[in-house]
Amino acid sequence: SWADRLLPLAWISTVRTLGFCPDGFCGGTAMTHTIFGYPLQQLTFYFAFYAMVGWVLECIYCSIGQRKPVNRGFLYGPWCPVYGFGAVALIVTLSPLKEYPLLFVPLSILVNSVIEFITGLTF
Repeated sequence: SWADRLLPLAWISTVRTLGFCPDGFCGGTAMTHTIFGYPLQQLTFYFAFYAMVGWVLECIYCSIGQRKPVNRGFLYGPWCPVYGFGAVALIVTLSPLKEYPLLFVPLSILVNSVIEFITGLTF
């Protein structure tokens, strides 16, 4: 499955032990809670994964520019929620358009720009 290729084996075994199974890769555990037709556990996994990846990439990018380690997060822990919300928003709203890249890419940029703008105004 996609998770076996994407995630380290030790982390996958921990996830299986906890019973958290995004995309049902842990043996087809039934997920009953959904949001817009997507399993809640799957969206939670996507949120956490992309929030962490976004934080790591932003810290690396800013650390290169300032030539010293920089923690860009405003929370305790390695995540930046705006990237998690952006990823989940794209998954929920634009998944039907993934076969049309000329439409998908500009709309992805627009959706994430609006999320960044609203976040900048409120925080």
